[in-house]
Amino acid sequence: VIQVAESIIESLKGILY
Repeated sequence: VIQVAESIIESLKGILY
């Protein structure tokens, strides 16, 4: 469950940065 949230956060970070 946590992996999914972390994956989304990493995806957003990749787009932002």
